[in-house]
Amino acid sequence: MQGDAADFTLPEPVDVVFSNAVFHWINKDWQMNMLKCVHEALKKGGQFVLSQFDFVLPIKNMK
Repeated sequence: MQGDAADFTLPEPVDVVFSNAVFHWINKDWQMNMLKCVHEALKKGGQFVLSQFDFVLPIKNMK
């Protein structure tokens, strides 16, 4: 399945939606759209697993 993370629907609800290092790449204005789509895609009691990198720590000496 191919789609837009900030504008999608699924044919039926699912138990889990997993996002791996995607959320931070989505424009801030579209992040809420993504969360709404995820909420609508989940079965009652379903889980959203969001994996993000830690961009707070500076990267030094990249050689």
